Amino acid sequence: MPKLEELDNINKKIKNTNFNNSLFTIGFVTGASGRWQGKAWPPSYYANLAQKILKKYPECLIILLGGDLEEKTNHSILDQIRKENKSLLKRINNINTKESIRLFGAMFSIIDLVVTGDTLGLHLALSANCRVVVLVGPTSASELELYNHGTVLTPPDECKCYYKNSCEYTPSCMETIYPEFVLEKLEREILLLKK
Repeated sequence: MPKLEELDNINKKIKNTNFNNSLFTIGFVTGASGRWQGKAWPPSYYANLAQKILKKYPECLIILLGGDLEEKTNHSILDQIRKENKSLLKRINNINTKESIRLFGAMFSIIDLVVTGDTLGLHLALSANCRVVVLVGPTSASELELYNHGTVLTPPDECKCYYKNSCEYTPSCMETIYPEFVLEKLEREILLLKK
């Protein structure tokens, strides 16, 4: 449970956004740290997935999470959506949590479902009892425990760059986890949340 200070910081972060407690909230953890770029899902895929979700679920809000390293990625996602379907931007918030890891962790207290790679965001989301869809490429999916709180999605073909910082193959294993596959898993998680 976040402390009062973190909750105050969250309220400050969302004060000038379109956050609404009555909406279903999905968080996208778009980064993978500077060291593990091979774990990151392409920004264009996040933009594509966001548009699919927001068109299908008018009661949904998406929050892009990240710090300094994700700022460029999150702006890229927003730029793509702005070009392709500007009207959806009113239900997407880009919340930079560069101030502290505690604030980043506390953000999960207002999120229902998280799309993330095998990252710190995954572990913080699970500690906040969020449902998760985890996109796993260059690490071992069998090493992850989700505590019955989500789904692991892996590439259709085995990754060739296990535990390497980046991938030298094209397409990378993360690029073969297509937004349509993720949407299918998300829909199952949404149904579980609505029960």
